[in-house]
Amino acid sequence: GVIAMASSLDQVGPCSRTVLDAAVQAVEQAEVLVTVGTLLSVQPVAGLVPLAIAHGHRVIIANWDETPYDDLAHAVLRGDVQDTLPALLG
Repeated sequence: GVIAMASSLDQVGPCSRTVLDAAVQAVEQAEVLVTVGTLLSVQPVAGLVPLAIAHGHRVIIANWDETPYDDLAHAVLRGDVQDTLPALLG
């Protein structure tokens, strides 16, 4: 499966433990983590990227700007997500 993480997830404020636990479980079970429109600078959500890598899963980052995890990603789509996401999803 694929889990997509949108920028709104790391901007809504502190995550409840239930939401974070569900996100961790989803990342552990997913084959691919796609992050969309986020700088991946807010913890603990940003920690989902190295978690996916640690489990051997692919990571795709779609964002206008560089993120601290670009070097770990299997693919980085730079540009407006309104343009890059449709190209990714075909």
